[in-house]
Amino acid sequence: MTRVYLDNMKIDYEDTGKDSTIQELVSALDRELGSLRRFILEISLDGTDAPHGWRSGELPGKRLSECAEIRLTSASVDDMAKEGLDTVREYINVIGETIEACVKDLRIGSGPAAEAAFSSVFEGVIEVVKTIDALSQGTLRYNMKIFRKKPEEYFGPLHRKLETITNIKKTGDTVLLADVLEYELKPLLEEIREEVFH
Repeated sequence: MTRVYLDNMKIDYEDTGKDSTIQELVSALDRELGSLRRFILEISLDGTDAPHGWRSGELPGKRLSECAEIRLTSASVDDMAKEGLDTVREYINVIGETIEACVKDLRIGSGPAAEAAFSSVFEGVIEVVKTIDALSQGTLRYNMKIFRKKPEEYFGPLHRKLETITNIKKTGDTVLLADVLEYELKPLLEEIREEVFH
């Protein structure tokens, strides 16, 4: 019989038909923990920690009967939301600094350095959107209010700005690219930081 631990405490979970899956176990525990504003964050199977993003991989479909021991770790929704907000703020600060470096390199014609900074800015903005979206989904589920304004209102403008930047980059006009990064993208990110978060 599979031994199941939650936050280092052994719990009883009956797998009568020997066909229950990890997803069913996690869903049942998430429901139970929901009233405590907690959720399952990490999972370890037979001493091996599951990778980040395990919920969307193959792991949820695995049968409990295939494991001797399952260890689950829960986390506070409120703590995770705060950590997520801090991460987004830090992302935005770092992207702002990277934009400044990129603009400087673009204006003096420094190719490889500008290219690396540009890629970092582009990927950073995508990560900001993903993180904000994940936070937004979580806040809906737990009826939390962590945003001052709906962050989704900024997804369209950010997407359009990234499209504009991509098209300008294709033309090779580094001066225009620097201008859009400095005078359009950076202020938009600063507005998000100031207007969306408490």
